[in-house]
Amino acid sequence: MGNATQSSKPGTSSHGLHIVIVGAGLSGLAAAIGLRRSGHTVIVLEQTAELREVGAGIQLPANSSRILDQLGILEKVKKFTVQPRDLVIRSYKGEELYRQNLCPAIQERFQYPHQLIHRADIRRLLFDEARSQGASIRLGAAVRTINLSASQLELVTGELYAADLIIGADGEHSICRESLLGHSDPPLSSGDVVYRLAIPAYRVAPHLPALIDPPCVHAWYGPNSHAVCYQLLKNGIFNIVLTLPESEGAATIGPRPADLDTIRSQCKEWDPKFQQLLNLAESSLKWTLLQTKEMESWTHHSGRFVLIGDSAHATLPYLAQGAALALESAHTLSTLLQNISEPTQLPALLDLYTQLRIPRARRTRQRSKDMHDICQLVDGPAQRERDRVFREEEPGEGFPNPWADPGFQEWMWAYDAEAVAQRAWEESNLEQRESKEPRNPKL
Repeated sequence: MGNATQSSKPGTSSHGLHIVIVGAGLSGLAAAIGLRRSGHTVIVLEQTAELREVGAGIQLPANSSRILDQLGILEKVKKFTVQPRDLVIRSYKGEELYRQNLCPAIQERFQYPHQLIHRADIRRLLFDEARSQGASIRLGAAVRTINLSASQLELVTGELYAADLIIGADGEHSICRESLLGHSDPPLSSGDVVYRLAIPAYRVAPHLPALIDPPCVHAWYGPNSHAVCYQLLKNGIFNIVLTLPESEGAATIGPRPADLDTIRSQCKEWDPKFQQLLNLAESSLKWTLLQTKEMESWTHHSGRFVLIGDSAHATLPYLAQGAALALESAHTLSTLLQNISEPTQLPALLDLYTQLRIPRARRTRQRSKDMHDICQLVDGPAQRERDRVFREEEPGEGFPNPWADPGFQEWMWAYDAEAVAQRAWEESNLEQRESKEPRNPKL
């Protein structure tokens, strides 16, 4: 049976739990760091034999930068990031509709920066920190079955792992979510295909700044389509993400090579500058953008199993909050668990976690879906009204760029997952409650 022994740290949880995390993505690794800093024993099981990342760049808004600081790795992360000056929104024909300052405006208002990073870099930094904190991470460890009530799982190799708590962090294709639901629950097509093009910076550099202003996030809004482009500093690449409609019955699961001529043909009416960028690309990958159904609960009634990250709340990318939401859930859970004094507190603690996280995840998911509709309007009256609002009105509630809405900014970027979780714990009086349930022994 799988096992690991780590020493607890003074000044942290008075009861170090044995915790197994399924999945070494961003949420699983962030949870591992927070839990080890609290003195819990942590084993992370990752099904892939090596750390690999689909795609290229991701955005780390202020609410995720805050968590990285609380985990002690923000300064390391900054060495691999770009802090974009502006968000520039254009119509697909090339007209600039709106420009919003990101740096220094976000740092000045929310104390933390908006950053751009290669997904592989942030994952590697989280991986290294989790190991340095004493988490045991096993690669090539695919889970076959999970006994939720007993908090025990079996690998495809036949090995068994038992724990006080199992955390499912295995992404949108989640055996953990299906185990909790009791049936198959594959993610569904959103109707869009994502194309990722990573252009070496040396191919773009001769065309700057006439072609594109590199320190910015550039977005083009098109009919049933949408593109985002930005520079990734350490990897020397320009990252382009293009979303186009999925062909009937042509779902693409996982990254597959995409035909560049087909992409260019579909964008032949677009901004000439964007077309020039496409002409600089040498290859592209594509896959169907997937979405998962809403879940009523992310925990098992035993109090020994919980979901975090995309396994619980996979989110469409139109708010650039997917990674941030995953980090928030991981850090909320690890913050609550730093306070635990008895395993019998687990059921109530996990209930508190879901009370904090489900409403926020649902609102973020819905706003991301709304943004899909806003930025992919077909040419017509609604599109012309959207563009007029961009040009003529001040940002407020209902503004077509929610990043510029002061109220939504506050809700989204000022959120402090650690402070919210700690305050909720203190107000719950869980420390003073005596549970009548017998302690679950380790198996």
